[in-house]
Amino acid sequence: MFRKILFPLDFSRHAERIVHRLPDLKRVGMEKAVLLHVINPIKAVRWMDGDERLLEEFKADAEKKLGKITEEIAARHGITATYRVEIGVTDQEIINIAAEQAVSLIVMGAHGRSYIRGALLGSVTQRVLRQTKAPLLIARFHDPEDKVEENPHFFARDICAKILYPTDFSENALRALRLLKTCRQEGEKEVILLHVQDTRRLFPYMMDKMAEFNRIDEERLAELKRQLTFVGYSVRSRLVTGIPFVEINKVAAAEDVTLIVLASHGKSNIKEALLGSVTEAVAQHHVRPVLVVPRD
Repeated sequence: MFRKILFPLDFSRHAERIVHRLPDLKRVGMEKAVLLHVINPIKAVRWMDGDERLLEEFKADAEKKLGKITEEIAARHGITATYRVEIGVTDQEIINIAAEQAVSLIVMGAHGRSYIRGALLGSVTQRVLRQTKAPLLIARFHDPEDKVEENPHFFARDICAKILYPTDFSENALRALRLLKTCRQEGEKEVILLHVQDTRRLFPYMMDKMAEFNRIDEERLAELKRQLTFVGYSVRSRLVTGIPFVEINKVAAAEDVTLIVLASHGKSNIKEALLGSVTEAVAQHHVRPVLVVPRD
């Protein structure tokens, strides 16, 4: 499914965790890894003290580190890996390299060197999330001192084992569904279909229509369940009422899912809204790894 995966790294503890679990993504079809480090010259100038030669030294040092990582990945795990070091605005370079390399997935953490306790989505990850044309997997971090081996929800060794698929039945959500169908691998895999009746839109003026809305959406969920069952998933569906991002994360935690698969835009599909409120809110507060599938 994801044959070529881009891993932006900043050499933080969080980036080390991603590299540590990189072999687990062979389960979803990874054949080649592209490691990327971006040197932002605007930030680097703080240490350059007017000496532009230091920028080349930073780049050479980063290339040395990435070279060592790629060699280790190849030797220990048999994964073909290449690396790039670019100078520029971090999120823009990530987007550019993803397009240039035609990657099928970008993997990033919710925190990097700019880790701030309580800020659940790093600024670079957030900007990539808003711009990417490739699916983006956001790994879940807690405290920067957590050991990845002791955190089963960083991302699971079989990340597609139990998937939560929230849907608003939009065309964008159906794009996520099509990708979800290709995630089906050997062994028992489960999908939980979820639709949230948004109380912010329904209360108090449309409460008299709730029964009809529920009937229609139960039928829609049943059709999606039929499609996913056909490709081999074990499927359950849930229809709940509440604030979508709250309910999505609540179900993800209660069901102990290995992955949340979301479309980047919902029914509103307004580019200026940048993911609408739901997808970005889930990513901001995510309790499990989130795979965001962008619009075409």
